[in-house]
Amino acid sequence: MQWPSWQMENAMALLANGKCNGPLGKWKMQWPSWQMENAMALLANGKCNGPLGKMKNAIGKMKNAIGKMKNAIGKMKNAIGKMKNAIGKMKNAIGKMKNAIGKMKNAIGKMKNAIGKCNGPLGKMKNAIGKMKNAIGK
Repeated sequence: MQWPSWQMENAMALLANGKCNGPLGKWKMQWPSWQMENAMALLANGKCNGPLGKMKNAIGKMKNAIGKMKNAIGKMKNAIGKMKNAIGKMKNAIGKMKNAIGKMKNAIGKMKNAIGKCNGPLGKMKNAIGKMKNAIGK
């Protein structure tokens, strides 16, 4: 499986050494080009395990990891939205409880006021009964 990477290296070496302009220039120019095309075709088909194939594999794994991260971020955003919804419901419930406590305090105040009013006439009646008992002599 090192063949395409060897072809690529050979083609690059020929091009880098400028050996494509010699007497056999046309053939030499086509040879690295053919090697490059062959190597690229093998890479495109996923049949190369050389450095380029490994790089292609690593890029694929990175893209997969990025996709998984995006999915995880989406799930986190969804969870945060649900938490915000729950917090909103809790705040609403607390508000209703505070309102109910206020109504209970108001009712207790009205009851105390009513009790205070009841003690007024009863107190006067007790006082009158005491005076009558005094007047009778016992």
